[in-house]
Amino acid sequence: MNLADFIFEKRASGAKPECLANIFERLVWLLDDNGAEIHAGMRQWIGSGELERARVALAFAEVYLLLTYAA
Repeated sequence: MNLADFIFEKRASGAKPECLANIFERLVWLLDDNGAEIHAGMRQWIGSGELERARVALAFAEVYLLLTYAA
């Protein structure tokens, strides 16, 4: 389980997607991999079919998560 999945699983039930995305955006600047693991997790969430995870990923504003126009 990566860091993004761990935080998502431990989130408060009422946490808004924008709030979680903001936390991930801040963590990117603090991690030794410049957020590569979080970015990879967000990319997976967009195509996962899990609506709540996709909402968080789509609220993520610090990086372009889609590698191509055809996602």
